[in-house]
Amino acid sequence: MHAPAGTHWRTDIQGLRAVAVLGVVLFHAGVPWLDGGYTGVDVFFVISGFLITQNLLRERAGSGTIRLGRFFVGRLVRLGPAAAATVLCTVLAVHFLLPPLDRTGARTSAWAALFGAENLKLAATGTDYLAAHAPSPFQQFWSLGVEEQFYVGWALVLALLCSVPVLRRVLLPIAVLLFVLSFVTMIVVSDISGPWAFFGVHTRTWELGAGALTAIVARSGRRRASGDARLPRWAGRLARPVGLLAIVVSYVGFDEATPFPSAWTLLPVLGAVLVVAPLPADRTAALLSTAPLRWLGDRSYSLYLWHWPVLLLPTLAWGRPLRPFEVVAACAVTVALGWSSHLLLERWTSHWARRTRLRPVALVAGTVVVAAAVAPLTALPTLRGEVVASTPSPTDVLGGPRSPAGVPANLTPAVASAEDDLPALYADGCHAESTATAPTSCTYGDDDSSRTIVLLGDSHAAQWFTPVVEAADASGARVVPMTKSACPAASIPVTSEALGREYRECDQWRAAALERIAELEPDLVVLSSAAAGYEPTRIGTGSFERAWEDGLRRTMSTITERTGARILLVHDTPRWTESPNRCLSGAIDDVGSCARSQVDLHRPEIAEAERRAVSAVGGTAVDPFPWLCTTTCSPVVWNVLAYRDADHITDTVATVLTPRVAEAIGSAG
Repeated sequence: MHAPAGTHWRTDIQGLRAVAVLGVVLFHAGVPWLDGGYTGVDVFFVISGFLITQNLLRERAGSGTIRLGRFFVGRLVRLGPAAAATVLCTVLAVHFLLPPLDRTGARTSAWAALFGAENLKLAATGTDYLAAHAPSPFQQFWSLGVEEQFYVGWALVLALLCSVPVLRRVLLPIAVLLFVLSFVTMIVVSDISGPWAFFGVHTRTWELGAGALTAIVARSGRRRASGDARLPRWAGRLARPVGLLAIVVSYVGFDEATPFPSAWTLLPVLGAVLVVAPLPADRTAALLSTAPLRWLGDRSYSLYLWHWPVLLLPTLAWGRPLRPFEVVAACAVTVALGWSSHLLLERWTSHWARRTRLRPVALVAGTVVVAAAVAPLTALPTLRGEVVASTPSPTDVLGGPRSPAGVPANLTPAVASAEDDLPALYADGCHAESTATAPTSCTYGDDDSSRTIVLLGDSHAAQWFTPVVEAADASGARVVPMTKSACPAASIPVTSEALGREYRECDQWRAAALERIAELEPDLVVLSSAAAGYEPTRIGTGSFERAWEDGLRRTMSTITERTGARILLVHDTPRWTESPNRCLSGAIDDVGSCARSQVDLHRPEIAEAERRAVSAVGGTAVDPFPWLCTTTCSPVVWNVLAYRDADHITDTVATVLTPRVAEAIGSAG
């Protein structure tokens, strides 16, 4: 996102940088009619691919070689200081403004951002359905990670191709082949994993490659006296305005529902190619070269770095979206920080780098110092009090939940490790992930038992695995889990956030699960799903409650008609707007301040729809809210941390609730 040293300066490209950064910043600021402003990143990719390739080819033509060491040092000098300063200031802000629990995620993200791997981290966590999905204050570094990884790979490839005469003659077709492969990879991966398609360098290389190919074609095309390629006059007059229009259309025509990246990505990418191509000067180039756009374009790298934490951190600290006047203030702060960063960290370091040979050592040392500073700034305090709470007995559990005043000294699991408090079926490989189309063949308990209990649903069914197995063991039954990430027990079509498209694998998996249930002929089927979580992902129109009721009835009717099994439906557990453990980490002595009213965490209309569906098939429904909540829901019950994230309970609290689950199974017949 920064022009490399030695590049022939083009003011229209600086103006295009301004268009790109404005799209991204205003999109994140929530400005109406710019729902596709995120494609500004794709415009940046094309610009970077074009300028980097142009610079390397010019060096090869001028000196006869591509000096990789000089190139990589130049990248570090240009990008490193501003990035390191942004990381350090963001870590400081997280330390002082946000709850202590946020420091854990900030630590790994800060290190990933510093070393060009934030895109890989986001892709890895994005494919994990159980991962916390709170936005990272370092999320903007994903595109820088893609660029840096591309710079390394492409510079090596280009150096190799240009150093071998035979390969140099076929540079263009080889480059075309590489970038077409990346485009095809994007199409294929988009159908498998949305996060990896979005954040992966292998799926984004073709975008930078589009700029690189433009530079290669320009270099090998017809020349003017200045050494730049020139297209026919009619093409020059038409191409640049059409390209800019394509970018604007993507800004106003795309939104978060547009499949992305996908073939639609061609619109902003090809638009950017038409603008960066070395064409004759025209009115569009003059427009992009105006002083305000040049000023923003010069500072686009720093503006991009700072805008995200400035817009995000207040929303995380205040627990609400920014109001319009606050958004304006945040944008003003972004401009001020971007201007300062450009002046002090981009221009000053560039000037200093030209005067000293110690710059690589100094810059690497500075990065290491910032990385080392991240550890103490993100260290967690002791997230528990000094008072020991009693461990609940079965009688206590059946009597209803009790919440302590402060976090107990013997709290289990610990606040910092709650996300990892999972039932055993995950470690055993018995929970189907997003791409699975058939249930696992796992069985727990006595294989020779004459009584079988099936646990059916998504991760909200899986969270009851341990108490169901313990209750089954006590009665001599075996348990067959059939659970799948983000796939409801109700027979309704949904989209998958992990895959970024219609969740066809869910429908296939559910059909296969119902076939296996028919083969097993179980005595009891226990169903549960994250019901309210599917309202925004359901495919279809009309009342969600009615669709959910009909979908559940279809599933349960199929089971009862084929097997005669009894049905026990467990309504969903409390659904928080964010993990209550964030609040708890900053309120060790006042657990009650993190409690919320049942009304805020419950969807009674969905529970009523589920009761109607269960009643229609003669089954039983049970509500877990009284197991965890009184009039309010607390993140701590007895000496147990109840939630591992915003909507899953910990395996520890589920195990404690075994008497309740056993009672419910008994009441089902």
